[in-house]
Amino acid sequence: MQNQSIKCNMVKTKGYKKGLILIGILLISTGAMAQWECPSRIGGNLKPVGSSDLMWATELTTTAGSIGGDGVGNAMAFFGLDYSQNNFTIYAEGGVKSWIRFNANNYHNTKYSYGLRETFFRYKNDIQSLTLGLQSTQGEDFYLLNERVAGANYRATFGNWSLNALTGTVMDQFARNGTFCTLGFLYNIVPGRQRAIIGNKFGQTNLGMLTLSYKPKAKSSDEFSSDNEFSKNKTNLFKLNNIGALLYNEYGSQVVTPALFSGLFTEIELAGLTFKPEIILQSANFNNALLYSFIIQKQISWNNGQQTRIFGKYIGMHQIDTTAVALNSFSNVFAGEVLRMDALELPLFQAGIKQSVPSLKASLKIQMAMQTGKTSGYTANPYNPILNNSRMQEYDMAISKNIGKNLLVNGWFGYMVYPKMTSPFIYETNKNFWGKIEMRLSF
Repeated sequence: MQNQSIKCNMVKTKGYKKGLILIGILLISTGAMAQWECPSRIGGNLKPVGSSDLMWATELTTTAGSIGGDGVGNAMAFFGLDYSQNNFTIYAEGGVKSWIRFNANNYHNTKYSYGLRETFFRYKNDIQSLTLGLQSTQGEDFYLLNERVAGANYRATFGNWSLNALTGTVMDQFARNGTFCTLGFLYNIVPGRQRAIIGNKFGQTNLGMLTLSYKPKAKSSDEFSSDNEFSKNKTNLFKLNNIGALLYNEYGSQVVTPALFSGLFTEIELAGLTFKPEIILQSANFNNALLYSFIIQKQISWNNGQQTRIFGKYIGMHQIDTTAVALNSFSNVFAGEVLRMDALELPLFQAGIKQSVPSLKASLKIQMAMQTGKTSGYTANPYNPILNNSRMQEYDMAISKNIGKNLLVNGWFGYMVYPKMTSPFIYETNKNFWGKIEMRLSF
């Protein structure tokens, strides 16, 4: 593993170990399913330059957080340009950021970085689209892929059928677990664990994905109407929204165990609830396994304009080979706001409820995420085995408030349980409260 934050020399002092956790607190997005990345709302705030087709936007973000006797501060600036004409779009977005972490023992560390989030060319018409360049992409399924890729992404719709083919390289310079977003620190708040393998050059860590899906028919009403508790319209007992199949592969000089993933996914509505089951066969030498994901959610639109969203997610693995582990690196499930459980923590459970109040331009979200099976993936030490009471757990509350059109204020408060490395190869169960406040100004 090339991420240096997992090395033992990074946990020699108490301050540095806590510093790794603080970086995790720092980097949180406001997605409804806790989909973390570099925070940016530029895409929704683009304005034209004069009367031209060129559009631009800027965003400034500042953050302050704490856990125990430690603190962290952060500042970021993003800038985006969009040029669209007819069926063509050229888009570029990048930024700079800095942060400082410190504690009561006079430990402090500062860092500066800059990089790109997206830079791509896109052609799109009513039937198909082709995107070339650095782009954020998510698989048509619900689990395997949610990453920033330098490559090509082709989508086409033929009646009720949809085809998506993509391939590209994931590099440390721009990945969601990369240096610019500093998510490598976040992933390694529990040092000694191997995380997603991400290369530094083109061709080292690549992916390819092909999905074919079928949608019986488009929705004829708005997405909340069938869930309105006071609606006079009856909710359909059963409705098939989507069903599809996938092929997925990660390959490259740094991919130690190449694997082929094949699977099925579907989205159905049953008695007012939305279900998204998915099952995937992982085929690899001594690593054959079945991965499965199950999502259930309910969205309610109230007469007073408020919206309630309730969701639950369970992701697990059945070993066909006794030595099998989950090999997918770019799912970026990001369960939890700090601990960010993913493939290495399977099986895991995530659930939450979010209440949105448009009249106040505010929302409240309560969420929990936890491991439910055996702990694994830690640096081996026969004299200090990891016990199941060291399963990761996190419980969070988040409040978001828009002030005017351009300012967003987010606040988090939570509690987490996790195994902490107190000395090389020695772990102890640690419990901590944490909190963070963030302000994001876009214009």
